Amino acid sequence: MKPLSLALLAACAATVAVLSRPPEAPVRDKAQGLVLPRKELIHLLAAPWQQFAADYYWLMQVNQLGRAINAQEHRDVCTYAELATDLDPRFYMAYHFGGVGCVYNLGHEQWMNVDVSTALVEKGIRHFPRDTRLRFLLGYNLGVLKHDAKAAAPIFEALSREPDAPAHLAPLATRLYAESGQFDASTAMARALRDAAQDEETRAFYARRLQEIAAEQLLQQVDTALGSYTARTGAPPPDIPALVAAGDLPAPPVDPLGGEIVIGPTGRARSTASTFRLRAIHQYLKKNGLQP
Repeated sequence: MKPLSLALLAACAATVAVLSRPPEAPVRDKAQGLVLPRKELIHLLAAPWQQFAADYYWLMQVNQLGRAINAQEHRDVCTYAELATDLDPRFYMAYHFGGVGCVYNLGHEQWMNVDVSTALVEKGIRHFPRDTRLRFLLGYNLGVLKHDAKAAAPIFEALSREPDAPAHLAPLATRLYAESGQFDASTAMARALRDAAQDEETRAFYARRLQEIAAEQLLQQVDTALGSYTARTGAPPPDIPALVAAGDLPAPPVDPLGGEIVIGPTGRARSTASTFRLRAIHQYLKKNGLQP
């Protein structure tokens, strides 16, 4: 057999060895997790069949999600997705499927693998910068799973300006701006939406939202006063007048919603004129069918 033929046969054998790991028995390292071949090795040994290799690891990714039962196994979904998208940077479904599939819910709003999911989605957005699904997933990861309302707010504001954007995205953006303390941005956006409204119902909604933003700003000030009082005295105040009497609040708060500012059962300030505060992002998403 000619030397060239032998070399080709050896390369083919090596490629098969690299790519033929059975889905039901992934190899893991205790320190590093799932063990996969380096992308450089696949580039070297399987350059003409690189798309087939990407497809192979996409199938491994799908198989992995089907058998994942714990946080580490869900994290492996992103590991397969990373390699598939390294081999084919335009592999859209690997980004979207992996970003959703590797997050693991521990319960009680505790989530695992959010950082690796977010990194994969951001990688996808670099290749698909206008894709609304990936951008929504990024905003969801940041705003809901990582509780980073400040980072999520401009993402949802930009999405709300897309053609045919769902109507709930603009209110969500104003809520996130308020939750993160960006009251000027929240007020400016809500005022612009009120002034541009084409019907009375929408105009009334954003007029109410402006009141809710003002109320949330006041409630955050009261929360700060509650924290100061409790830290100083070692016990929470019995009511709002106690905060004023102690000097933690300069004056009795006047509710922009027309109700009364009180201390709620959770120890945080609330308005009697509203069921939820603007910071209650999880209740808002659940109400609008956005909680996965």
